[in-house]
Amino acid sequence: MVTSGTDGLPFMKMHGLGNDFVVVDGRAGVTVDAATAIAMGDRHFGVGFDQLALIEDGTNADVALTFYNSDGSTAGACGNATRCVAAWEMARRGVDALTLRTERDILHARRSGDGVSVNMGAPLLDWRDVPLARDVDTLHLPIDGDPVATGMGNPHCTFFVDDATAVDLPALGRTNEHHPLFPERTNVQVTHLIGPDHLRMRVWERGVGVTLASGSSSCAVAVVNTCAVTAEAVRKGRQDIRRLRRENPEARIVVTGCAAQTDPDSFAAMPEVDTVIGNTEKMQAATWAGLATGNTEPVQVDDIMSVTETAGHLIDGFGTRSRAYVQVQNGCDHRCTFCIIPYGRGNSRSVPAGVVVEQITRLVDRGFNEIVLTGVDLTSWGADLPGAPRLGDLVARILKLTTVPRLRISSIDSIEVDDALMRCIADEERLMPHLHLSLQHGADLILKRMKRRHLRGDAIAFVEQARKLRPDMTFGADIIAGFPTETEAHFADSLRLVEDCDLTWLHVFPYSARTGTPAARMPAVDGRLIKQRAARLRAAGDAAVERHLTAQIGRHHNVLMETPRMGRTAQFAEVTFDSDQPEGAIVQSQITGRADRCLRAVPSSPS
Repeated sequence: MVTSGTDGLPFMKMHGLGNDFVVVDGRAGVTVDAATAIAMGDRHFGVGFDQLALIEDGTNADVALTFYNSDGSTAGACGNATRCVAAWEMARRGVDALTLRTERDILHARRSGDGVSVNMGAPLLDWRDVPLARDVDTLHLPIDGDPVATGMGNPHCTFFVDDATAVDLPALGRTNEHHPLFPERTNVQVTHLIGPDHLRMRVWERGVGVTLASGSSSCAVAVVNTCAVTAEAVRKGRQDIRRLRRENPEARIVVTGCAAQTDPDSFAAMPEVDTVIGNTEKMQAATWAGLATGNTEPVQVDDIMSVTETAGHLIDGFGTRSRAYVQVQNGCDHRCTFCIIPYGRGNSRSVPAGVVVEQITRLVDRGFNEIVLTGVDLTSWGADLPGAPRLGDLVARILKLTTVPRLRISSIDSIEVDDALMRCIADEERLMPHLHLSLQHGADLILKRMKRRHLRGDAIAFVEQARKLRPDMTFGADIIAGFPTETEAHFADSLRLVEDCDLTWLHVFPYSARTGTPAARMPAVDGRLIKQRAARLRAAGDAAVERHLTAQIGRHHNVLMETPRMGRTAQFAEVTFDSDQPEGAIVQSQITGRADRCLRAVPSSPS
């Protein structure tokens, strides 16, 4: 135990695999803030460390850990520091196992022989969870060097190179730590394969610089999360698997996701694949613990339709420092003729309202200014819960029982919107005026062949009603181009729907036949025609965005800052500033102009 000479703050110095840490036991009545971390982190005038770990009493865990970088920022996880603290605490308690709550999750530490191991949990592979600033292919980031993005509590940007020792890591780290794709900054690591089960890695840690080791960066298993929405997505997933094997011939490749869930045998038959894991199994710690020890079956995919419980991961999701995603529902009870997703995600399961409110309260307390409710079929939330509450009931409860400044709803089925949700749209300013609608098509006959639950008139009526209640409402929509039997007249109905519903943000999907779905047996539209129609829809969407952005010039908006110079309006339009703004803050702004698909703004005083 060492005591600093300035303020008498007691601390310990620990080392783990090349990392050095300052550890402060907050249970003794002392506290640490960013200024303290900066002062102690200076290797010339302070103590110096890669991370500072603050120990506090845990909630649903033995202890809680908060990690500070030497620049005063916090880290979501630190594997080596967790191991060091766990070893000390287990020795102090005389136990061989410990649970530790971190920003990442509750981690489990165990003593094995002379060492201590910590299960860092499943890797985060979705762009929102890493987090990234926008939806991109996490296996091929649009950054020179084709790096990969993963989340392990901290964002990671990994470059696979021929020789990690030859890379100018300080230059690469400084360039990419603050890359616009990483709103929370990122660790930057370079790695190359030097032998069976042996990787050489060097790491630049955000807020620190070059370090000798990084526990979370050292998660070396290659995990491919597959998507089954389109045949192209599956094809690309297989392509990525083959590329990973070529580039990492000795790596263990694990395949999971919806495509793996719906067609595990075909992935298991690929010579490049070592293990196939289902969507339920991938969220179970025991699955990854088995992989770590080599004690696992090559295919672990159970019948997802038999799953009735909601996994704990559904209530945890992080976007930027300003926005958190809370998945309150999973699966789908409907059987649209084109969709394979229910067979990958199972039947609809809902997170109870009390659990959702508790989670959102925790996120708001941690400084998140916007919460996004997500789900596979969000408007079916509650049907499986006692009393069958509706999504509007959940939204109203969240707004009543939490102080969340901004609540946003992701994609919904407009035909299932209930009266309570419409009242929230009308009366609750904290509910953002932006809804993404699962419309899929504009022709009634095609909608019937899709087995959708609404008709064209229903969609138009909903939009008109919502806009009467909330005049500043904007809408996005999913629309499929080239569904089987679609004629030019049918497609024209979809094109007109963009204007009839005054849609702004379009997600256009060229139809892709999914084996086993009813639509795959219907007469197909020529592939070239599908591409042409998709392009025409995207052009209509681009024109809609142009109209919306142009109409905002001169107006005032409250902008949620995702990075120091980029934020979004309540309608989800991207806004840029010429000067730094407080990251995570809601900045009152005036729109001064636009560039490409972004608005430009300056801070303004309240009107």
